[in-house]
Amino acid sequence: MNETQDASPDAVQDSPGSYLPLHDRMDGTFLHPTPFKTAEKCIRFWSTVEIPDVIVDQVAVAYAQVKSDEVDTRMDEVMLEWQRQWFAANPQPKDKHIPAWDAKYQSEREAYRLKVLPGVEAERPQGIGEYDATQLIRAAQMWYHSPNYVRFPAEDEIVRNFQIELHGGLMTVEEIENLYGLERVHHAMTRIIPDFSTDRIVSTLELVVHAVTDVEKQIITMQAAGY
Repeated sequence: MNETQDASPDAVQDSPGSYLPLHDRMDGTFLHPTPFKTAEKCIRFWSTVEIPDVIVDQVAVAYAQVKSDEVDTRMDEVMLEWQRQWFAANPQPKDKHIPAWDAKYQSEREAYRLKVLPGVEAERPQGIGEYDATQLIRAAQMWYHSPNYVRFPAEDEIVRNFQIELHGGLMTVEEIENLYGLERVHHAMTRIIPDFSTDRIVSTLELVVHAVTDVEKQIITMQAAGY
């Protein structure tokens, strides 16, 4: 084995043609990107690569679902703590007073829930927005595919601090991730998710029926013609 074969890619990275590079390639696609070791290439690729419309739709749906689940979980935590404090301050009375005690609990519980719900919902944006959707997806991909922070820490930091223009102003890649938590919906950016909805199934079956009908008509026509 010669010296070039013995060397690692990092050692021969300045020798064009000595190996097929994996990092910093610009010929990847949104669904099949290559890894990056420089911030400049990572930012340039994810700033310009075409985003399939279906990916934008998937991310919007996934974000709404994850946010809804997150709100439910946070509300469960908040209400559990409120319940603990309420029971500590309002011990259960003797049997004949239980209905009134329970009514008070239910009333105060609902009042507190309605009071804190808006604040919990506001912990993250309601949705990804009509104008911000593609910008947020690009920022999310920069965050997820940033140069490895162990091997290329300085390059990773550049990507994290890169500013993205949103409808409401400028935010860094890291600020966007901290606010939206888009890594939670990364699965919606990695592949086209099949649509198994009832409408899609019915539409497909209708196409099949039309195709079969056309074939039957062709057979009848051929038989009438003596074929």
